[in-house]
Amino acid sequence: QKAATDEPVLWDYHVVCACSQDGEEPVVYDLDSTLPFPCPLSQFLEAAFRPCSPRFAACFRVVEGRDYLRTFSSDRSHMKSAFGSFRAPPPRYDCLRNGAEQNNVMAFADMSGHGVPGTIVDLAGL
Repeated sequence: QKAATDEPVLWDYHVVCACSQDGEEPVVYDLDSTLPFPCPLSQFLEAAFRPCSPRFAACFRVVEGRDYLRTFSSDRSHMKSAFGSFRAPPPRYDCLRNGAEQNNVMAFADMSGHGVPGTIVDLAGL
């Protein structure tokens, strides 16, 4: 991750796009990575996820692209302090909004598996 130094970076959530076609190895598009863009999935997983305590084990919500675009909505409020200012500069691109909700980012980050589309898997399940 771009924010990393020599220490691991722990995310409460992070969004990437993984795509494959014609039986080829999937590639990952990660806008916040120093890895190649796109990056082969095997290279991405090896470089981005190091062995760690089970307490910090990675968990993934795998969502089909159409479902993600249809249901995800962010107003970036999760990126703001209690005073309403951004904690860090926000992305330059527009917020992704589904038209029905203001913000359901944390519902997607909730790994209980309920309320939004997607299959919850661990690293081995990818």
